[in-house]
Amino acid sequence: MNIKDLFKFFIKTFGLYSLITGIFTFVPFITNNLLPNFYPLGFILTIIGLAILIGLFLILIFKTDQIIKGLKLDQGFNHSKINLNQFSELRLLKIAIIIISGITFITYFPGFIFESITYFTARNTSESGLLGLFSKLGPQYVFDLYNWIVCLVNITISYLIFSNYKHISTFIYKKIVEKEEFEEE
Repeated sequence: MNIKDLFKFFIKTFGLYSLITGIFTFVPFITNNLLPNFYPLGFILTIIGLAILIGLFLILIFKTDQIIKGLKLDQGFNHSKINLNQFSELRLLKIAIIIISGITFITYFPGFIFESITYFTARNTSESGLLGLFSKLGPQYVFDLYNWIVCLVNITISYLIFSNYKHISTFIYKKIVEKEEFEEE
């Protein structure tokens, strides 16, 4: 594997991560803030934000060669090849899927725990113990069922992706190989 291919891999992985993170934060924001109260300015800003998200994804996935060339990422190395014989493309894809699902899990797990503690604090009005400590934090800590559900869904999806990374990476790899074979013909 040469250095340019390694940077392509990292840029495309970052692009996929950005898309997944954007979807899991942008879509709940839209449904929570825009749909209940429709405002024309909010709708326009949402369309602009969605266009930026999609544009960033498309640039990171399909324009990686131009990014590498423009930033001169493949220059300044003593060797043009990196010896990764023990790492196949499929193994690198598995590693990327594990990293993306792990980061997604780590991102949403604290919010889930916070909302769960807030819920149990609201249910338990006693002033003793750990729940009493959280009830003294003040009224700004109100249980948000919507945020709790979003965190739970994201945790569940990231766990399912993590637990099925072999199947997912094999599926994606087959699609990539089919696409490359189709483009060669």
